[in-house]
Amino acid sequence: MTSSSNQSPETSPGAVVNAPVSQPDNRAELIERARSFLISPQIRHEDVFAKRRFLVEKGLSDPEIAGLLQGLARIS
Repeated sequence: MTSSSNQSPETSPGAVVNAPVSQPDNRAELIERARSFLISPQIRHEDVFAKRRFLVEKGLSDPEIAGLLQGLARIS
């Protein structure tokens, strides 16, 4: 005899287990945090290679990094 209330979270309808970090909302948040990082006074004048290396380590893609750095160049 099995009832639906005995289902584990992995099998219950609508359960989210180990959601990937790259979901659209999380990706947008990651990019926003990277943008804030790049415009911070402590980082703004750092070497572009150091900035790029840091952003790669945080999981941003080359096109995302290029877009952020281009945007930074426009506001400098």
